[in-house]
Amino acid sequence: MRIFFVKNKKGVSLIIAFFIMVIILAVVFSISGLLYSEIKIIRNMGNSTISVSAADSGVEKVLYYDTKVFSTPTDASGDPIKIERGLCTMNLHDLQTNPYACTEDTSANIDSTEHSIYCNNSAPPQIADGDVASHSKGCDPGVCDDCKVSFDTAFDTASDGRKYHVDASIKPSADGKNSIFQIDSLGKYKGSSRKFKVILVIEKGEGAIVVDNDCIYPLSIPGGASISIYAHIVDVNNVAVSPVTAKIYKYSDNSLVDSIDLNCYTSNAYNTSTSCAEGQYANAFWAVTWTTGDTTPATAYYVNLEIKDTMGPPAAPGPNEKTVTKVPYCTP
Repeated sequence: MRIFFVKNKKGVSLIIAFFIMVIILAVVFSISGLLYSEIKIIRNMGNSTISVSAADSGVEKVLYYDTKVFSTPTDASGDPIKIERGLCTMNLHDLQTNPYACTEDTSANIDSTEHSIYCNNSAPPQIADGDVASHSKGCDPGVCDDCKVSFDTAFDTASDGRKYHVDASIKPSADGKNSIFQIDSLGKYKGSSRKFKVILVIEKGEGAIVVDNDCIYPLSIPGGASISIYAHIVDVNNVAVSPVTAKIYKYSDNSLVDSIDLNCYTSNAYNTSTSCAEGQYANAFWAVTWTTGDTTPATAYYVNLEIKDTMGPPAAPGPNEKTVTKVPYCTP
């Protein structure tokens, strides 16, 4: 007797089809995941490029304003003050106090125009090292050697649109021998951000202070008479010169008789009616009249000049110094 086994093969095709669909879906999802990642990377690359451009715009703006001075403030007499650098003028436009500084953007539609040259939301400049008491003039446009400015600029109105934040500062190095100009610019766009840091070190070297047309008159004077001391002084790095001190000695024994600071004038030192305003100390004329208290009939003197500039730490003299020994005699 033969026994036959009947195998029911119904449903096998469905199982095979199911496994094939699972495999196909796995492949599709894998490819989709890869494509999504690639698309996201490409999109982020585009956003990152825009962020880099925004950060670069912040750096370019600071460099532009620092070299293209926009502010012409005046002193108490209404005379214009020379600007050492444009960084310290990068605060909001004000018709009363700073009419030529960065103009605040008041445009109703800022999408249609490039506004990167404006200092929107800029805070007033502040001392870079925080020691205001010892270096209170660091942010004065006429000095501008220890100052920091911070500002934001937006290219459009969208909350995640193109924008950048900048912190820029100028301050002396710890040893006072260099001036450090630093720019930190952070660009942002749609969740992507990129930052540029630019550091420029301006070295102050020998020969920064140049003295010419220095002279004294007269060389020998009786007791109670006066000696006039003159000099034209230039700082080639355009740094404010101060102080200029005359050391007065007797020819007979080389003893120091007196020490007196010269006064700054904007025109020929023989004309002492044009006193320097702040910011005019880098290229000026200096003069002082010294009256001897000596009671001898006549005494011969010689004068040494000691000159410094302000390129130094807030609480110390600058590194650039010059001494002129035995200023020559002249006839004004």
